[in-house]
Amino acid sequence: MLREGFERVASRKTTNDVPELNGGVAVSYVGGDYEFDLFISYSHGSKSSDPARLRNAKTLRDWSRSLADKLADNLSIALNTDETRSFTYFLDEREFDSGEPITHAIRDGAAKSSVLLILASPYYLRSKYCLDEIDAFFVQAREDGRGLEHCVIREILPTREEEWPRQLRGPDGRVVNRGESLFDPQTELPIDIDSFREGGRMPNLATPTSKLTMAISKKLKDLRRQLDASEVQRKVDEDNRRIQELALACAQSDGLASAVGSDPELERKCIYLQAECENVAAWTRVKGELSRLFLVNPNELKGVDATQEAGDVAPSLLATYESRRRNMLRFCNGLVLLRARSDDDIELQLMAARCDRATLLQAYRKNIPWALIDEVGGEAPLLENFRIARVPTTLPDWPERLVGALGFSATATA
Repeated sequence: MLREGFERVASRKTTNDVPELNGGVAVSYVGGDYEFDLFISYSHGSKSSDPARLRNAKTLRDWSRSLADKLADNLSIALNTDETRSFTYFLDEREFDSGEPITHAIRDGAAKSSVLLILASPYYLRSKYCLDEIDAFFVQAREDGRGLEHCVIREILPTREEEWPRQLRGPDGRVVNRGESLFDPQTELPIDIDSFREGGRMPNLATPTSKLTMAISKKLKDLRRQLDASEVQRKVDEDNRRIQELALACAQSDGLASAVGSDPELERKCIYLQAECENVAAWTRVKGELSRLFLVNPNELKGVDATQEAGDVAPSLLATYESRRRNMLRFCNGLVLLRARSDDDIELQLMAARCDRATLLQAYRKNIPWALIDEVGGEAPLLENFRIARVPTTLPDWPERLVGALGFSATATA
């Protein structure tokens, strides 16, 4: 965290105080390695010795800071819906000449911000300090896989196209993400700057500020979703790594280590055993029987309760559960469904399993076999529509029959 006293965050502290949350340093709304959600870049002044020019530049600077504060207030309200995170922004409020070199603290703040907002003017485009802030942001952004879409530009004074730096131009050479200007097209002055200059009143920027709030809010929400999805995928990959290590350990314990890789038929097969959440006891019993022939996943039966109403289940939870299941299936040799009770919604299980197999085939060119273990017996007409082999547990050798139903050889499970 920057501690030199220049930064302003959503708590509105501008001193060395650092906002704390839950006993520790505040976590930005986006999270991850981003200390700040938004870096606001603007011109601080002019190197001119002309008193009138200096006075105008100072007015423009103060107007920009006032706009930045109002925008940050709006974003803080719009985004602070999570008790574990807080919207943070970086706004350098020191008194200095914009011709000075950029400091390490400011460069670090730009690099640790997820989105860059530029309040552009001719003063800004001629300031080496401001251009260095842009460089600091995009150097880190490129390493993170971000680009121009994470920069928002608003002109507060008219500018000339040829003055814009190449960092803010797209492949066609045009400046990107400029959005609605914040100056009056008739006077070519920042909106309501006379009221601000004369009475210190905040300029009336309701409509353009609302649009700017929505534009930045959307970018921050998209980034947070991407980071959250990456974290879920990281955990899935970690689970899969442990599954592979466990599979190898099982193979080694059976004296098959020397055969792994040289003869795939001697590798211990891995299956995914699927059942409804209410059938934990039956699932555990069946898993114990099959464990002498296969490596059985998952380690425990858990997931979204199928008895819940759709409206009671968060979409993110459903997506996470489905993603985790399908990623585990990638490393399995077969999919086995369990029908443990007569009132099981076996049709829903079959439809979900068929969807999983189709997804694996399309994404990874992997067509895994499937079969159904039936503890209920009797007629099951739905199975004819899915072309899935049914293995009744009333047969004494049902585990071995499952081997054949999945198309595995006997030596593969020995």
